[in-house]
Amino acid sequence: MDRDPIDRIPHRPPVLCVDELLEHSPEHAVARATARDEWEPWLIEGLAQTAALLNAVGYADEHKGMLVQVRRFDITRAPRKGEELRYRVDLVARVAPVHLMTGEVHGENGELLARGELKFYLETDVE
Repeated sequence: MDRDPIDRIPHRPPVLCVDELLEHSPEHAVARATARDEWEPWLIEGLAQTAALLNAVGYADEHKGMLVQVRRFDITRAPRKGEELRYRVDLVARVAPVHLMTGEVHGENGELLARGELKFYLETDVE
């Protein structure tokens, strides 16, 4: 039986921001979450965890990675407590060991809540 992708990332409550991986391809991932109190600071972390899910499913072995840069991150509005969120990350470039992704957070009715660029360092790619 395949392991749940969320079990393959190191995050656990109370810092686990994603509830379920909804879509996955080699170039993108979409995850679902329910907003908690004081959710605005977790928008970037939720995108980072969605990127971790993309990489966890994309690599056969366990790997370590970290978010190293966030650029052009704009928040339209903070999510409301209990609001269902959709995190989407898209791979823009992979130059080992760096992965550049764009990310968006959508709320109810597909409303764009936040978007930005994320850069990750992945230990797996180091030769």
